[in-house]
Amino acid sequence: MSEVPVIVRLASDKDKLELSIIENVQRHNLNPLEEAESYRRLEEEFGLTREQISEQVGRSAATVAQYLRILKLPIVIQEALRDNQITFSHAKAIVGYPSKLEQIKIFKKILDSNLSVHQLEDLGKKKADKIKEEAAKDPILTSWEDRLSRNLGAKVKIMKHADKGSIKIDFFSHEELRNILEKLS
Repeated sequence: MSEVPVIVRLASDKDKLELSIIENVQRHNLNPLEEAESYRRLEEEFGLTREQISEQVGRSAATVAQYLRILKLPIVIQEALRDNQITFSHAKAIVGYPSKLEQIKIFKKILDSNLSVHQLEDLGKKKADKIKEEAAKDPILTSWEDRLSRNLGAKVKIMKHADKGSIKIDFFSHEELRNILEKLS
């Protein structure tokens, strides 16, 4: 082409750097960590809010936030993402786990079992349901479980459905069973 449309702008060195970062983010060949690191730089070095970043790069503020969250993952998980051992969707699911230890455990499970993102989300949902179930448990039943556990020296679980239920007592040796039976009789 003999002529091209051009916009000439005067910009400070800082503005030029900001514009070059934004331009790089808009390329489609950045890996998720490179993109996340670019957003972090725009946030920290240039004081842009996530909303401003999202406007500049044409992504939603929620997407920008998701990218920034993966920078909080343990290094081993970030390296796996960089090396395409896991996907960005895997990383988003992993970052939802509250502790680094839990994140690494689920990461290892993903690699060992070759879990899909859907399977990983199902695991997270089951865990969340279990936590909700425990939180919704009757405090009176919980106090009875604690009382029985102290008295028997074993873990006790009370399962109650309407007016019926059962009591489960865990033991780990014949001697423990004998001690529990003596206490019950």
